[in-house]
Amino acid sequence: MPFKVAGHRERNPRVQFGGQVKVSPEDVIEKVGWRSGGYQQFLLLVTCITIASEAAEVALLSLILPHVKNEFNLTNWETDKVAMSIFAGQMFGCFVMGALADSFGRKPCSIIASALVAVGGYASALADSTTALMICRFAVGLGVGAAFVPVDMLAEACPDHVRTTRTQLANLSFSAGVVAITVVGAVILEPWGWRLLAFVAALPPTVALVMAFYLDESPTWLADVGRGSEAKRALDRICVENTGYPLPEGIHIVGEKEAGGGATMDGAEKGVASAGGGAGEASAWYNLAGNLVNLFRTVCLWSLAFVQTFNFYGLMLNAPVVFRVKQYADDGVTELTNRVVFDYAAILIVNSGDLVGNFSALLALRMKTNPRRVAAACAAISVPMLFVPLVPALNSHRWGLVFLMLIGRIPAAPIGSMSWILNAVAYPTLFRATGHGWANAVARFGAVTASSMYSMPAALSIPIHALALVAAIPAALFMPAGALEHDQSPKGRR
Repeated sequence: MPFKVAGHRERNPRVQFGGQVKVSPEDVIEKVGWRSGGYQQFLLLVTCITIASEAAEVALLSLILPHVKNEFNLTNWETDKVAMSIFAGQMFGCFVMGALADSFGRKPCSIIASALVAVGGYASALADSTTALMICRFAVGLGVGAAFVPVDMLAEACPDHVRTTRTQLANLSFSAGVVAITVVGAVILEPWGWRLLAFVAALPPTVALVMAFYLDESPTWLADVGRGSEAKRALDRICVENTGYPLPEGIHIVGEKEAGGGATMDGAEKGVASAGGGAGEASAWYNLAGNLVNLFRTVCLWSLAFVQTFNFYGLMLNAPVVFRVKQYADDGVTELTNRVVFDYAAILIVNSGDLVGNFSALLALRMKTNPRRVAAACAAISVPMLFVPLVPALNSHRWGLVFLMLIGRIPAAPIGSMSWILNAVAYPTLFRATGHGWANAVARFGAVTASSMYSMPAALSIPIHALALVAAIPAALFMPAGALEHDQSPKGRR
């Protein structure tokens, strides 16, 4: 169902295209800009709710897993399998959902993803065995694996001057979702149990699912697959909202390539957009790695994606020590291993680091700082911070450890956000979601690698994480510009 548009309003002069009869959606969106309160703002809201709800579903696992272990009397290995089920689903979803979004459209993929997260969440609350719970969490992971699709859809609907800030607002909602589920868990988990918490966590993706039906398909994708009339109808709604007028009569909406690349397309962008055609060039493989520029761009994006999750999960190595509060019997000696109590104050303090970091990154982007420089700066700041836990005076105290995890999370969170922003603009429309999905799959390998280092002593694991962060700095700074980045000057890159 298309988004209902308000009637004509006198806002800006009628959009003109200088006699052009074929224009791309990018040209139209650049002309009409962004208007708060219109369809673009609705798309931003849907994206934020989707990302926040999916973040909450992932963070939910850390809260309920000890309770699940006790209820089903699981061994450590069985507990690990439940935890791995959602990550396996994410991995598979990253590979599959991106290709589906490029082949069949952003909107149906977003609907399917939210449905998987919602239904999987409700079913998790009713699971009567570990096998059933693993299947449910795998389904949730499949949906979470497509979380990047609405972000790509949002990037395609933004004019250049607001794309990074609007996309970062969506990334900020991820941090908000993690904090929100922590607060809700503190209220629900102890008195009511993990099943009610799992049920409540499935409510936001249900809201996102309903809202997704009111989205229009991305006009950029419609134009590139040859559905110009549908793209024009979608763009007419944005034009009416932003200017008070529909598109001029006689204008045909076509893909960027058929429109001639517009006035802003330069050599670097033509390279990523496969200018010149050819069967080989019109493939995901070519656009990811078919020439040196594309290959270097993909290597840089994958490096940044790997490092951000590798570093993030590395910061959580001591989480069980911080978050779990030991409970004792009346004798004060016997530990009650079947009772699970979390230090919610510690969890909230550490998770607030994501909010602080991503909000600081948003301020930097509002000042027109290149997201490459934000990512590189955050990686550089994180390197010396990694070594602080080796200071015995801080690491030996519980709240010292909480503080260390907090200061580590602040610069670590924006690295992932900038990775998503850069992935969302990196590839041409018909390969954008596929490229972003593969980068997210590489990021999952970063999480698995960090998990495999849990038993390593800090004196060994910390230098490894530091080396990874050092590698992220040139990967961010020297990454070639992408298909939606028109201004290639160092000052103008956004």
